Amino acid sequence: MTNKGFTLAEIIVVLFIVGFLIGSVALVVGRTQERGAVITTLSEMNNIKKTIRERFYPDLGLIPEDAADPEYATRYLCLKNDGAGNPEYQEMRNFLGSDNLMVWDKYVRKGWRGPYMEPDTRYHDLVDDEWYPVLTDSWKNYYHILMNPAQDKDSARIVSFGANGLDEGGTILPVPADIGDDIVMFVFGGGEARSPLD
Repeated sequence: MTNKGFTLAEIIVVLFIVGFLIGSVALVVGRTQERGAVITTLSEMNNIKKTIRERFYPDLGLIPEDAADPEYATRYLCLKNDGAGNPEYQEMRNFLGSDNLMVWDKYVRKGWRGPYMEPDTRYHDLVDDEWYPVLTDSWKNYYHILMNPAQDKDSARIVSFGANGLDEGGTILPVPADIGDDIVMFVFGGGEARSPLD
């Protein structure tokens, strides 16, 4: 009787095949998860765009943009205006630059009717030591709302810096052909939206 078993070479080949299959599955799963994150972010950006176009801009005549801190610009969509002089109320007043828009005026159909969106998280403003609501993408990075220096509303765009969190051209106008993993969506037009799925 002869003992039949696996040779070392056969075991190594089997281990190599199993390792290759596991690596392939992990790669496919990773790509699927990344694609899902991009699709989710695009959907959230579309909701932000819709809110700005259909509610915020018609109510206030402004884009919720912050030239000094564009990563915090979504706070203006999420602030609560209770009229009590709280920090969020004051932030809204500072942004509007006028008390006339602080409350909804049904006769001229202008004014604040927010909050317009529910925040994903809050950021800590070190200047006034307060926490303010903001919206974040699938990678927990802040969305940026940007406009060109002329404040042309057609240049308004929502930008996610993607998985790596780095600005690879999404803040530049016109949007270049290769912006890495940045995702750019224009609010009113003015340019071509780009994402890694394009």
